[in-house]
Amino acid sequence: MEIAFVKMNPTENMTILVESPLPREQYGQIAARLMAYGSLFAEQVGYIEKPTLKGARSRLHMMGGEFCGNATMSTAALIAFDDGVKGGDTVTVPLEVSGAEGLLTCEVCPVAGEEKTAAVSVGMPPVLGVEKRTFQYDGASFETHMVRTEGITHLLIDTARDKQKPWHSIAEGAIIQWNEELKADALGLMLYETTGESYRIDPLVYVEGSKSLTWERGCGSGTAAMGAWLAWKNKSTTGADIDQPGGRIKVEAEYRDNAVGKITIRGIVKLAARGIAYL
Repeated sequence: MEIAFVKMNPTENMTILVESPLPREQYGQIAARLMAYGSLFAEQVGYIEKPTLKGARSRLHMMGGEFCGNATMSTAALIAFDDGVKGGDTVTVPLEVSGAEGLLTCEVCPVAGEEKTAAVSVGMPPVLGVEKRTFQYDGASFETHMVRTEGITHLLIDTARDKQKPWHSIAEGAIIQWNEELKADALGLMLYETTGESYRIDPLVYVEGSKSLTWERGCGSGTAAMGAWLAWKNKSTTGADIDQPGGRIKVEAEYRDNAVGKITIRGIVKLAARGIAYL
């Protein structure tokens, strides 16, 4: 099987965008093969489809039907590159994305002097709720802040309280168990630390539809979840830089009428490779 693909690099959250039309029922199986070390080796796969909503430039359907902020930004950047947008110019790219209702608006500005590189921002799907939630795992209790959106739920865990815990091992064992309780399309565990006004996350994401479990180098929706929690905690509009293994993503989260409002994330996206994969 020949599959036309683009490999994008949004904050090192390596993302494959499949351009070949394929049956949706095969998305999960094909994604697993494409992500493998012996193939294209990436953290996630999205499929480019014809849009169904008026005004959308394209439709992105993720491998498990979940929502992904970085893949959304990658798709918008790819469209701008293919349109020949010049460095320093900013264009608006409306997209239809799995796990999100309505159109999502991306702003893309190719970076002058850098090949196939762009600064991209996207307005994220609305937050459905932020709450404290305690989970059990292996005889212990874990306090989290849960941020729910349409296409993915995130659990934020403060690891600074007990740095001696084997957090990676705990997260890998707990995330699938906790999602059996939550029944989310995708579940992220954001292991975070705060130092003064600095924030850092280590993102683990489980996608139910493809049964994939990945430590991500960068997580756009996890960054948005951190912004939502900060706005909820501070009871005010909040902006922050969220560091992660692959770099930094910026977030701005509005707070109004006693609720988290619009959230925007911004990051750098690069086109890494384009060609044909053979499965």
